[in-house]
Amino acid sequence: MRPKRHVNRAGLGSAQDVRMLRRASQSLMQRYIASDTFDLDLVFTSDFTKPERATLHQCAQKMGLASRSYGEGEDRFLVVKKKLDPFSLVRAIVEKGGKTPKYEVFIPATLARSNRL
Repeated sequence: MRPKRHVNRAGLGSAQDVRMLRRASQSLMQRYIASDTFDLDLVFTSDFTKPERATLHQCAQKMGLASRSYGEGEDRFLVVKKKLDPFSLVRAIVEKGGKTPKYEVFIPATLARSNRL
């Protein structure tokens, strides 16, 4: 998986200032929520420490976003994504032509046959 955008610690403040990190991450996540994108995730690089990732997880949770860490040790990174119900997601993908960089909708063969009749 190759993310389209990386966020590293340099853009969000120092390791010493948790409040600054929280404020900056909330601002970033608010802009992400307000965007009309549904097929891109926020990826926070492995530059963040364990306590910083915990802060980012908390911010994501409070804002109704899904978050998950991947990797181990120094390679651990965080992915934040929008929580979408399946019907809204399918509708949005179909409105974009049925395919996005992240998703593709396949019509079941039985449904496709019935539409041809």
